[in-house]
Amino acid sequence: MINQLTLNRDYLTGLTQNQALCSILFLYKNVLGKNFGWLEDLIIAKRSKRIPVVFTRSEVREVFKHLEGVVKLICSLLYGSGLRLGEALNLRIKDINFDLNQIIVREAKGGKDRITTLSKSIIPEL
Repeated sequence: MINQLTLNRDYLTGLTQNQALCSILFLYKNVLGKNFGWLEDLIIAKRSKRIPVVFTRSEVREVFKHLEGVVKLICSLLYGSGLRLGEALNLRIKDINFDLNQIIVREAKGGKDRITTLSKSIIPEL
């Protein structure tokens, strides 16, 4: 049963397979109190290595031609400052330092604060 979870399947990522496997192992070991020696022989699913898609500058310009208003501003922040969507939506005025061209991202991924650059091309829109 456990090896079935770890077999390569198109509809399950390696992370999903490993999470299911760890859940079953936790059940057997910590809840049922059973320890099996063969657990070391399990096949762990390999994580997929996807290469990210990077748009060319002309493709980015083409996308931005079709945006306007607040949507264009948020997309400019995402693209120009490397913000995640949730980070851009949680920005406050005090998080933007125009003098240093910096954005303070509060409670970013992992609950940590970080500083990123504020693209000069976005400043007039802000």
